[in-house]
Amino acid sequence: MQNSSSTLHWAFKLFAVGCLFLTGAVNVLSGTASELPERLISADFGQVKGPLNTAFKECVGAGRANEGLRADWQQQLARVHKECGFT
Repeated sequence: MQNSSSTLHWAFKLFAVGCLFLTGAVNVLSGTASELPERLISADFGQVKGPLNTAFKECVGAGRANEGLRADWQQQLARVHKECGFT
């Protein structure tokens, strides 16, 4: 059985998806979707914009503070630190 917080969370997600669906349906039915100009988005993966940002190597996060107290989590963190080299 789900608790009320979890049920409320899923109800909110369902409501948000429903709103997005209805907004799209209203746009299509009213013709506003066809009035928008077509956009072309392109990307050149061979072009380098600048140096690689390596901020991702600075830290690793966990979901909750109490997870950091578990021995198995600390062992996994040590392994990831050894293999990835984050500071």
